[in-house]
Amino acid sequence: FITRYNCLVDCELELFLKHKPDLPLDKLVLSKHFAPDIEDLERSLKKSIRAANEYSVRYLKLVAPVEKYSELKMLRILAKTSNNPVIYGSTGSLGKLSRILWRYSGSLGTFTCIEGFNTAQEQLTPDEYRLYGCRQIDEKTLFGGIIGGKQVYDSLGLIYYNQRLRAMDNKIVYLPFPVKDPEDFFKWLKEFNEEVRFYGFSVTMPHKEILP
Repeated sequence: FITRYNCLVDCELELFLKHKPDLPLDKLVLSKHFAPDIEDLERSLKKSIRAANEYSVRYLKLVAPVEKYSELKMLRILAKTSNNPVIYGSTGSLGKLSRILWRYSGSLGTFTCIEGFNTAQEQLTPDEYRLYGCRQIDEKTLFGGIIGGKQVYDSLGLIYYNQRLRAMDNKIVYLPFPVKDPEDFFKWLKEFNEEVRFYGFSVTMPHKEILP
């Protein structure tokens, strides 16, 4: 069937390692899904990448919860240790941002869904993918966005500012930045800023402060 229709087959990594099915490796997507409450994400990711490195497959798909900006950086570092092209299907509070910044995450690409038929809450719709210009985001992109709680993904400003900025230059983007730990965010921002450029941010709840 695979050969006849020239299609890819998605197989769970653990199932593949256990049974070693006779599948064409050049058509094989090895997948590993991690539990939302996993305790040591970095160690588990490294273990899966090492196991997959024994085979030359089409893609290695890793679906992992990303809750910290330091983990966003970790994904990028670990992707470089894989012998196979990595596709991250990130979940968690930074899952959607990770998918928007798929190039930065070290991913070969990302998944979009059909509106109303997403298989993960953090999947981007085709409209969101186009809104953020995900395909065009690269080292020349100028970044800005809105900092706040998880509600920033629903901010009406995302549509307004991206449409206005796109009319000026398709290399300027306005992104949602959900922040739980400001120290974690600003440390990542400082390191990220060494490679890209930022023009500024809006700040909303719960990070607004009333000045005396």
